[in-house]
Amino acid sequence: MATIELGRYELEDLPPVCVQCGAAATEVKVERFTWTPQWAQFTVFLGLLPWFIFVALTQQKATVHLPMCDEHFRRRPLIGQLVWVGVAIGAALIGVGLCIDENLNLPSSMYLSMAGFATLVVTLLVVLFGSDGSVRATHITRSTITLDRVSEEFVDAVQHGFEPSEVAQELADTPPNGMELQTAKYLRRR
Repeated sequence: MATIELGRYELEDLPPVCVQCGAAATEVKVERFTWTPQWAQFTVFLGLLPWFIFVALTQQKATVHLPMCDEHFRRRPLIGQLVWVGVAIGAALIGVGLCIDENLNLPSSMYLSMAGFATLVVTLLVVLFGSDGSVRATHITRSTITLDRVSEEFVDAVQHGFEPSEVAQELADTPPNGMELQTAKYLRRR
């Protein structure tokens, strides 16, 4: 897998090569990437309020129109399915443990509840550190986005065999929020 840096003007006009496998792209998937500097994430140790403020101030977002083959376009991320299964099993174990404790007062109910909490913790760790192999943003600025886990063929198509359209070049001249300040012209009647 490769890494590529794209300009903001290229994000809607990428070559028809699957970003994950390099095959001919048949679909375009609109992905919204969010990136926060690592130092801002570590401010969580200062408290939730400073963490929230630093993340909100430093977070960058970019929407990319990713070309994909039919197989990768239809694939659901495995990590998302694992999260829902883990949360459901953890909640069920906690619920059964609490019901048994309330109604039958058995000591084994505590073990069921502990197993439920352990399942939720493992699920949280999978969410934080797991990887489903999909494309991810490793850095976003006002003018560029760096994508990781893209195919070599996609990188070659972007760098060598593809020119962005004129419309995309014109979009690069506008600020990232899509608005630009223009001087109003007033006409007077004589």
